[in-house]
Amino acid sequence: MVATFVSIIMLGFGLGCIENENWYIGSIKERNDDSSGEKLYRIAPLSPNCLNHTLDQKNEKYGTHFKRSCKFIPLSPIEVASSSACPEERWKVQKHFDSFQQEKESLKRYVMFIATAHSGHSLVGSLLDAHPMMLVANEDDIFSRYLKHPGNSYPGTPLETRDEIFDSILSNSLKCALYSRWQHAYNYTVPHGWGGDWMPGKLTVIGDKKGGTTSNRLKALQSEKKMVEVFQEFQTTIGLPIHIIHVFWDKNSDVYRKNEKLVSILQDGMSSGVLSASEWDNSVYTCGDKD
Repeated sequence: MVATFVSIIMLGFGLGCIENENWYIGSIKERNDDSSGEKLYRIAPLSPNCLNHTLDQKNEKYGTHFKRSCKFIPLSPIEVASSSACPEERWKVQKHFDSFQQEKESLKRYVMFIATAHSGHSLVGSLLDAHPMMLVANEDDIFSRYLKHPGNSYPGTPLETRDEIFDSILSNSLKCALYSRWQHAYNYTVPHGWGGDWMPGKLTVIGDKKGGTTSNRLKALQSEKKMVEVFQEFQTTIGLPIHIIHVFWDKNSDVYRKNEKLVSILQDGMSSGVLSASEWDNSVYTCGDKD
């Protein structure tokens, strides 16, 4: 079922399936690149000892506060890897961030979500982030921060430029890989996935999973008759075509119709070729429990 979903979404982005290359969660692995002899590093979750030591230094409790969501951890990935408990890891993480600057040039599309709370789009975002050609942050609230109007639950730093947006997405995705991708007491980490990482030279899609707040921001903008204008400015800043994934439970609900209308207005008002959209009906993949 999950494999089918991922295959459908990947085809929508023009991405194919990638064979598992024996990258394993649990430590930072390395392999030799046959073409250059350079060692390439797969960033994966750090050891519990390293995490516990780092969090204790910041008076955080590993497994309590952070389990609400990895996005709330106050440390950056480099701060985590700079801990005295894991002194050799910092330069590997720094090298990972440095390599991202080149990967930005290969990006083809930005992905974002329109949904409601508890619609199941946390799982969708996690599955996409696990793909070796995608980086999808977990509730980095990119659109709100671009509008300089962060939500009360996550007062993130305002974002103004393409580089600031993309660097924030990488930091969030990698942090959720290092700590595990917790959201509302559920662990959405995909075993053997590529969260926070990518195949060198193959990064194609980048984005953020924050459907409910994004939907509310768009509704507010539409009530002021400036949604299309602001969204066009956002797309210009991103510099990539945007793909919206509309996740829902009930196609007959008022919530669905309102969100579908937002997408329709954007598609009609945006310049040609810069916006596409797809729908994902989560009720198809449940066993009657929509809570």
